[in-house]
Amino acid sequence: MTPPNVLQITPAVSLPLSELEYRASRSGGPGGQHVNTSSTRIEVVWDIAASPSLDEAQREQVLWGNAARLLRLA
Repeated sequence: MTPPNVLQITPAVSLPLSELEYRASRSGGPGGQHVNTSSTRIEVVWDIAASPSLDEAQREQVLWGNAARLLRLA
């Protein structure tokens, strides 16, 4: 059983929730009343390069496997 303060990614990889940073922000796009004043989007940020939860091979796999997506977000 996974502890409550851990996010289980695969059977071999788990992340302590303390490595994740959460931010609420305004969601873009069309909407109804209050759409521009409510924080309706949640962003989760994880510093892959500094994460002690991954070994070098796992870190490389995450970075290379998501390179295009990560570059768009940077």
